[in-house]
Amino acid sequence: MRSEPDVDALLSVSTLDAPLIRRLIAIVTLATGLSGLLLIPSGALRPGWSWVPVLFAVACLVVAAVWLLPSEPPHWKAAFVVFSDVGIVIILCGFTEAFVAMPGVALLFVVSLFAAVYTSSRLLFAHTGLAVVVAVVFAAVSVAEGVDATLVASRTLTILSASVAPLAMRLYIATLRRDLQKSHTDLLTGLLTTRGLDQALRDIRGEDTTLGIELVQVFDPNSATNPVERSAMGDAIAELATGLSRVANPNTVLARIGTTELACVAWGRRATVTESLDRIAVEVSETSLRSARVTVRSVSALGAASDGAGQAFQGLLAGARLDVQARRLRDRSETDQLPHSMIRSIIEAGGPRIVYQPICSTTDDSVIGYEALSRFPAGFGSTQAWFTAAAETGQSAALELTAIELAIAGAHSLPSGVFLSLNASATTILTTDLPIMLASIVPPRRLIVELTEHDMVVDYAALGHAVSMLRTAGVGISVDDVGSGYAGLRHVVEVRPDIIKLDASIVSGIDDDPVRRAAAKSIVGLASEIGADTVFEGVETAAELGAARALGATMVQGFFLGRPRSFDATAAS
Repeated sequence: MRSEPDVDALLSVSTLDAPLIRRLIAIVTLATGLSGLLLIPSGALRPGWSWVPVLFAVACLVVAAVWLLPSEPPHWKAAFVVFSDVGIVIILCGFTEAFVAMPGVALLFVVSLFAAVYTSSRLLFAHTGLAVVVAVVFAAVSVAEGVDATLVASRTLTILSASVAPLAMRLYIATLRRDLQKSHTDLLTGLLTTRGLDQALRDIRGEDTTLGIELVQVFDPNSATNPVERSAMGDAIAELATGLSRVANPNTVLARIGTTELACVAWGRRATVTESLDRIAVEVSETSLRSARVTVRSVSALGAASDGAGQAFQGLLAGARLDVQARRLRDRSETDQLPHSMIRSIIEAGGPRIVYQPICSTTDDSVIGYEALSRFPAGFGSTQAWFTAAAETGQSAALELTAIELAIAGAHSLPSGVFLSLNASATTILTTDLPIMLASIVPPRRLIVELTEHDMVVDYAALGHAVSMLRTAGVGISVDDVGSGYAGLRHVVEVRPDIIKLDASIVSGIDDDPVRRAAAKSIVGLASEIGADTVFEGVETAAELGAARALGATMVQGFFLGRPRSFDATAAS
């Protein structure tokens, strides 16, 4: 996946391919060859050395012709520097007097300017070092030949001062590259900007090349007026960008092309592009944003890149934006109570799609349980947004019970001996016959009810009674998302859970953030005091897994250990 522009390409290859620059280099090459020929009648060369400038001039003709070709051979720029060095040094060695030859050493520093722009730092330093050595050697020979030492030193220092120019140019180019990289990279998401995307697509073309885009737009009606919601929107976009970067393949470019708009661009064979966009669409639909209640919509479009990917992209983008806008208008016109009607239809249709994410032991990474997660139709917000909307319309208990029933029904395909973790709000635990419903399941499989922190609890005494009934039925109790939501640690204190799940917002980056580690350590200590196990959620790297082990976590969960999958896929694995 190319999430950053190829800065070397932007500053060297594209510039070097400009016809005017290539002609100028060819002209300078011819001028250098001509200067060698003019030495022949001057008498400055040793007897029998005249053939060397002639051979060098012929070589310069060939090299100049290569510069005028539409494209250059592989490794041509480095070869050009080596050719220049060898030719110049050989001709300088042919002078009868070293002091007369010394001004020619300046040509090596002219070549250094080319090397500073178009070659690697290693080759530049090697070439500049050669030039310095040649200058010092010719200075020493000049003194040995009887030239005044102060005159030689003056000329040597004058020539060596030219060595600063290519090095200064290299530093300046490095500064330009950093500035260019910043202008091509979005600071919030780390993806390309519009300018970076245009550059990345510039050279993509071909009669059989298909270009495809997945346009992702994030909406939140409160973000325009509420600073807190506006900040949360930025967090949501950053989370979404992280997920997309994880699933994008090498022939996919990701860019933030608007405040709340991401573009995923893929190219290649049509089947490969379609597969790439499908993977992106699935990631968008299954990403459960932790930071904000937003609506996410994505649409895809395919086209030919025969006339250039940049032009094709603009056409596809315009169509995709119209498609998203049409969907928004259609959804708005269908009903003024979209969440209510859609939630009701989901329940009547049998409930959301259920996927299962593995929960692993920190001892040996073995799977010891699965959490059942709900997935809703793409384009209408995160899973949390659906359940929050259900709560606002009085349908949370019905939606949660439907999801729990589906999860239990699908759990028969899970491996034996693992527990099943089910999410339930305090409202559902208090107002439904969930304990009776689960009592018929335990045994054969151990069940855990995860009490979400996103539901405000008014009566902890009543909740405690309901939790006791669940325990009597053989159901374990877990407090979910500790570190976020309404209640903070009060859920833990009042409910006395069997499992404490540390929120992913604390686990993310815990390996190199001392504040997050301190927070996690305190929660692990609390769990140990009350005899509870701990689950670190959102583990996405090996370093985070190592930190979880070091801090004493009992279990871990996250994309690094296993992504949520349907029960059929889980059973087959």
